[in-house]
Amino acid sequence: MQEASELFDEKPSKRAWLLIISLLTIALGVYVLFNPIEALLGLAIYIGMAFVLMGFGYLMIFQEFNNYAYLALSLLDIGVGVLLLINIGLTTATLPLIIALWMLFTGIAQFVESWRMKENNTSAWIWFLTSGVMSIIFALFVFFHPVISMVAATTLIGLYFILHGILELVHYMRQI
Repeated sequence: MQEASELFDEKPSKRAWLLIISLLTIALGVYVLFNPIEALLGLAIYIGMAFVLMGFGYLMIFQEFNNYAYLALSLLDIGVGVLLLINIGLTTATLPLIIALWMLFTGIAQFVESWRMKENNTSAWIWFLTSGVMSIIFALFVFFHPVISMVAATTLIGLYFILHGILELVHYMRQI
C-alpha cells in the first residue's frame, strides 16, 4: 500500500477516474430521485450510458492498480450498459430486475473486497462492508417484490446510486 505522501505526488489524472465515477453516480441518483416519471421513460438510456462510462472508468482503475475486482466490475458495468442500450423496450420493462442484478454483483464484490481491506488494516473496510450489505439487501428487495410501483423502484435505485457514489467518493478521498 502506498503512503499518503506518495499518493499526492502522483498526477491527478491517475486518480481522476474514481472521482468521475463517484460524481457521475451521485448525479445519476439525484436525477432519478427528483424526476421519477421522466426517469422511467429515459432511465434505460441514461443508466446504460452511465454503466458503460463507469465500466471504462473501472477498467482504467484496474490498469492502474491491477486489482481484478475492478476488472470484474468493469466488464459487468460495460455488459449491463450495452444490454440496456441495445433493447430499450425490453429494458424498460425489466429495468428494476436488471439493476437489481447489478446491485447484487456489485454488493458481493464490495463485501469480498471489504474483508481483503480489513486483512490489510485499511480503515475504510467498514464502508465497503456496509455498502456491500446494503447493495445486497436492495437487490433482494427488488427481486422479491417485482410488482412494486416503478416510482418506488426508481426511488430505491436513485438512493442506491447516491450511496454507491458516496462510497466511491470516500474511496477517492482516502486513496485506497
